[in-house]
Amino acid sequence: MKKIIFVISLVISYQALNYAQSLAVVAGLKDDGFVYVRWFSNSTFNVEGVNIYKRDLSENQWTKLNQSPIKRIEDVSKTSQDSSLKYYSILTYNKPADPDDEGTWKLAVLAQGIFDSDFADFYGMQYIDRNTENGKTYEYKVVRITNGVEGEGS
Repeated sequence: MKKIIFVISLVISYQALNYAQSLAVVAGLKDDGFVYVRWFSNSTFNVEGVNIYKRDLSENQWTKLNQSPIKRIEDVSKTSQDSSLKYYSILTYNKPADPDDEGTWKLAVLAQGIFDSDFADFYGMQYIDRNTENGKTYEYKVVRITNGVEGEGS
């Protein structure tokens, strides 16, 4: 049986513009043998995206995994025939104007991101690591990009 040991980085925080934002980062091994890394934020999604880093726990240096920032997909055309993409677009780009309804919307996005890998890809909150080795322990780091610069991660 294929087995990969991994580490869950629970919270990565950084300071930006004099306020704290945090990302909860969860990594899990799926039946296909790949590690799915997902992150969730307590604030509105950063449109500039994130960079993903990985290291084997026996190493000190982080390796950047993505070529370009991971971010949500732009709004889908209303003429698209893909009903899932239409739904993802509606959920993503229709944040309620009323602050009282925002909590319900955030919960819907969170639940969809947890249970639907395709939505997590659409929303820019997932990276699938297809390059792992059996028996190794990995740590993942998600770093936000703000004003074209990576935020401070831990």
